[in-house]
Amino acid sequence: MTAVSCAYCGRGGGHLVEYGVTTDGREDGSVVLHDNCAPLWKHARDLGELTPPLNGPSPRRPPPQPNGHDAFAGAAKSPKPKSRDVNDLLRQSGHDEVRRMADAAKPAEPPREDPKPAGKQGTWRDNLIDPQKLCDEQFPEVKYVVPGIIPEGVTLVASRPKLGKSWLILQISTAIATGTVTLATSDQPVHGDALYLALEDNKRRLQRRLRKYFGTKREAQPKRLALFTKWRRLDQGGLEDLREWCQSVKKPTLIAIDTLKKVRKPKGRNQSDYDADYEACEGLMELAKEFPGLSIVVAHHDRKMDADDVFDTVSGTLGLTGGVDTIAILKRSAKGTTLHVEGRDLVDAVEKAVHFDRETCRWTILGDATEVQRSAERSKVLSALAKAPEGLSTSEIIGVAGLGSRNAADLLLSRMAEAGEVERVKRGVYGLPGTRANLSSKKERQIDRQKPKPLKLQEDKHLSVNLSDVSKQTGIKARPDQ
Repeated sequence: MTAVSCAYCGRGGGHLVEYGVTTDGREDGSVVLHDNCAPLWKHARDLGELTPPLNGPSPRRPPPQPNGHDAFAGAAKSPKPKSRDVNDLLRQSGHDEVRRMADAAKPAEPPREDPKPAGKQGTWRDNLIDPQKLCDEQFPEVKYVVPGIIPEGVTLVASRPKLGKSWLILQISTAIATGTVTLATSDQPVHGDALYLALEDNKRRLQRRLRKYFGTKREAQPKRLALFTKWRRLDQGGLEDLREWCQSVKKPTLIAIDTLKKVRKPKGRNQSDYDADYEACEGLMELAKEFPGLSIVVAHHDRKMDADDVFDTVSGTLGLTGGVDTIAILKRSAKGTTLHVEGRDLVDAVEKAVHFDRETCRWTILGDATEVQRSAERSKVLSALAKAPEGLSTSEIIGVAGLGSRNAADLLLSRMAEAGEVERVKRGVYGLPGTRANLSSKKERQIDRQKPKPLKLQEDKHLSVNLSDVSKQTGIKARPDQ
């Protein structure tokens, strides 16, 4: 058996490794080398200093035979080259050259990708907003489904149950589908496609309500209004269904959901109430951004307890009111029903006195709540005082006129007194203008009557009594004057 030796230095023993040889990217035999001779052999081969067959293909070493003989022993053996080692190269070329040769024998590193140009190294740069460019950018005007009250985006409408918010939402939906004016006057009413999810109603109730608006004729019903009494939850495909509807119609303008409870995602096991409420309308907010001009109105309930801020009466945490664009609340009190609206796109908060006509089942706006309710309260106060010529105390006015509280009554009566509508008769007592003068005159008459007066003056004042009749009845004669 022929011993195997290194193809570069010609020595046997040590740690010999068989290397595959490639030429122009194709496999070209193999060669046996010591570990430290491999880079030197490669360098010599690149310079063309190896004599054949080492400079060309070498037979691949076959696997060991079962009988223990080495099949490589029968292969043609190359002429033994001149023995050289690293020390010879060091003496001939120096350390720098040997190091360069060793580095050249290392496998090439994969090419690195060129770094991204400045400004595109991360997503945060892609979303950067330049204030100066933003200053010159032009945006379309905010669109409204009800001018000045309900803008595009997501609007949460809350009220007590059975107050009429479902009628309000249906009234707005039918107005959009038919292109008619509702609630607020407008020269150019909005006309588009409307989707109404009446998830707490059935077909019979919907039919009755639509007949209340449009009658029983088939051709009178709104063609651009889509009605549903069942819809998937938003997290179970309902949001994708809304998106498909928007893509299927010509002008998606309004989506009305009655109520939020029917479509919102249930609270997670380890999720806080705030997070659950904030995420309830998050998908709807993204949908409204995808379709500019789209308004999504969502019905909700308020809680039983009152609050100083009417917007704190919405059932749930602040995450629900903070996760929508606009909040609208219908609130009934002794003063009447008020529609409170506040939103990101509204310059000022809206407070409108509204009235629901049970004959037509339509809501109407009477005007600014402060002016309308103040006029109504003043009319009640004046009507109560007209029946009290001596005036009424503040407590009596609150009871007769039905005012809200003592503080509100004091403030109203003070303003009415400054305007000359009423006058203070005395501390805590109010009357119509002239009440104080009438009381003073009456008091003077009473005092005048109580004073003793001579008979001559009494006769002139028609206060004397004719005693002749008395003398006839009793038989007593009047004593003659002395």
